[in-house]
Amino acid sequence: MTANTTQNTWLPDRTLDVLIVGLVVLGIVLLLLNGPFGPIRSLTLVTTVTTGIPVVVAVLGYVRVAEAVQTWEPVALALWGYVALQVAGILGFFLFADFSASYPGAMAEMIRHLTQFLLWTGLVTGLYAAVATRRHRPIQAVVLTALVPFVALPVYAVA
Repeated sequence: MTANTTQNTWLPDRTLDVLIVGLVVLGIVLLLLNGPFGPIRSLTLVTTVTTGIPVVVAVLGYVRVAEAVQTWEPVALALWGYVALQVAGILGFFLFADFSASYPGAMAEMIRHLTQFLLWTGLVTGLYAAVATRRHRPIQAVVLTALVPFVALPVYAVA
């Protein structure tokens, strides 16, 4: 083990599990509070929850699955995940957005945000966990990492 490799013993697996579940629950609660009956109405909150929390959960999932982590890996994965979800969001808006003049309502908007959050969290976390198991095959790991925006893009067609 080199100097810039850390074992996952600095944060036990159970703690990582609790953090992952806690962040997902926090994201759901924040989106519900931002819903039609909640006291908060903030697009910034929605953007942070739907793109930020899935990336943090995915990086924690990567650290949970990987045996030893270089110190730069979580940072690089977090930056790539955030940029990839933003790019997928912009492309998804132009490819799949409904440009009708009618507003679907706050309830439909909240359901769309919850669906987007849960799907992005599951997809990106699954990809990053797969990357952690393919670290001995760097080409497969890079390809799986590069797939993030393409896997996240269809969420806009569904949500």
